[in-house]
Amino acid sequence: IIPCVVSFRFRMNHPLGQVILANYITLTPGTVTMDVTDDGVFAVHALTDGAAEGVKDGAGMPAKVAWLLGEDFEFELIGEEY
Repeated sequence: IIPCVVSFRFRMNHPLGQVILANYITLTPGTVTMDVTDDGVFAVHALTDGAAEGVKDGAGMPAKVAWLLGEDFEFELIGEEY
């Protein structure tokens, strides 16, 4: 177990996208969405390295949420803190 907090920015035009992504992350074992700001910055607590890697992959969960809503999105990894 190597816990860390991963921060990234997720932007899309559909306001429901942030809500769906935050819930999707929290439902994934080993991760909890701690905060989402108005400008789309997410802070996610990851319990393991594997969970952190999954959060840092912009082609994973964010892309699925954008596909679900039929929207384009922007994903930017900000960093991680141990």
